[in-house]
Amino acid sequence: MTALFRHLVVHLRPNAGYRLKLAWRILSGDWMYLPGDGSFRHEPAQALANISSEELRHRMPTLDSTSFADLERYLRVCRLLAIAEEHPELFGNTIVRGELFLTARERARAIRDQHRLRLAQARCKSQASSEVLLAHHGLKHEVPSAVYNYIRGKTFVDAGSFYGESSVAFLNYQPGFIHAFDPDPMTEHPFRSAMKQHGMSNYEYHPCALGNKKTSAEFRNVCRNRGAQAVSCNVTTLDEVFREQKESRLGVVSADIEGWGVELLEGGKEVITRDRPVLLLANYHNRNELFGMYKFLMEQNLDYTIKMRALCGGVFEMTMIAYPRELDSEPTKNRMYSL
Repeated sequence: MTALFRHLVVHLRPNAGYRLKLAWRILSGDWMYLPGDGSFRHEPAQALANISSEELRHRMPTLDSTSFADLERYLRVCRLLAIAEEHPELFGNTIVRGELFLTARERARAIRDQHRLRLAQARCKSQASSEVLLAHHGLKHEVPSAVYNYIRGKTFVDAGSFYGESSVAFLNYQPGFIHAFDPDPMTEHPFRSAMKQHGMSNYEYHPCALGNKKTSAEFRNVCRNRGAQAVSCNVTTLDEVFREQKESRLGVVSADIEGWGVELLEGGKEVITRDRPVLLLANYHNRNELFGMYKFLMEQNLDYTIKMRALCGGVFEMTMIAYPRELDSEPTKNRMYSL
């Protein structure tokens, strides 16, 4: 335990009070033990653990204070998990519980939202996360009211659509059409069933991935099965899809595509510049994605408000929310904390 505490203090570098609280929570059992052989890995940990607060502010200067607070909390988690991966003799097959990095006030809100999530999961008969069921990838609490009129009746893109939980949530915002993309062949039937159950017929399911060029790639769904075999899938681009549908206006792009976020934006440069859609992009997989998506949006001079938010409790995932700056004229709803 002495060696463990030494590694934590060296790498996390918080103030003295935070160090004591951290040590106490670890010693009092604030850990989540995972079954298995010790092979658990949080892939972003090693890639992001060495990013400093100064680098964040230098490379993403327009973010608000909440964005920096959520990012710095997430990076603290990455540093801790990186230590665990470097020193399995100290940690074994464990990961730190999310509550460790929340303040007392955030914890209280997280507990309330956990109850809300359980009710939402029961009502929707879904095990989707709070990011989907409660936050709608940021649309419900993190954008000004003007966004809703801006996106109503337009085309939504759901990249990494899985079983359709996100697309179902987006029905609250009256999309004119939904393009869903997922290379996993086992998701098509559940997705179509979800759309049928909710009376949505204005959609197209694409059994492929999104990238920056038309090609093919190997895909392996390790989220469902770590031993899954790789399957070949086609890759297309947003520009290609909307080039074939010139009358369609893009309103929302939601994507969680395991680190390919920059490639998605590059492949949609034309339509994103033309339509300036609201972007709800998972942004936590690697360094290139974290900084690259922000850099892309700034280089296109789209005049976006860009935020980074922890919609799943600020521990293992981050979401980039971007929308045209002129929509900021109306207020944003109160923020929701959830785990």
